[in-house]
Amino acid sequence: MNDTYSLYKLAESTVCMMKWNDCVYFYSILLERDDIPGELLAGAWHGYGDCLEKIKKKEESLKAYERALEYHMKDAVKNNKASSYLWGSWAALKLNKTDLAYDMIKKSLELDPDYAYSWLTYSVISSKLGKKDESEYARNMYKKLIEIRPYKDRICEGIEMLKSVIDNLDGDIKERAENILKNTKCKEDVNKK
Repeated sequence: MNDTYSLYKLAESTVCMMKWNDCVYFYSILLERDDIPGELLAGAWHGYGDCLEKIKKKEESLKAYERALEYHMKDAVKNNKASSYLWGSWAALKLNKTDLAYDMIKKSLELDPDYAYSWLTYSVISSKLGKKDESEYARNMYKKLIEIRPYKDRICEGIEMLKSVIDNLDGDIKERAENILKNTKCKEDVNKK
């Protein structure tokens, strides 16, 4: 069992739930596979980089972000996808390639101006480049869009994601995933009590 897509969603769910050691573990297993479809490679390397960064493995995280940027850029050019430009901009930013990050986020917003997180990203990158007016404008756009379409709680999102694939897992991977579910609470669930 443990199909590639389910492993990817499992690893991604641990990012949402901020389970950084589990995240590194699952992405490591995923990235050892040779059957990862191209559309998942950028996200897998990016998520791995995020998790390595959170557990203070800076050099390893930078290597992962390099791979992520490479795949984000390939996907962006091939498919002209806003999400590839968005996440590519974050990978570039992590690598201190701020001008590239700026160009990528501008392209992302050109393709999809209604995605709030892209505006937040644009605000961060503009600020790093000293473009105060652009940064402020972008932050205001982000706030407007969030009012219209608020985000779900990230932990809740991660729990839902994990629940959607847990039946496709087996062995030690499934056992570890079940343990995560058992020990992670959604804020919405906590507030209901």
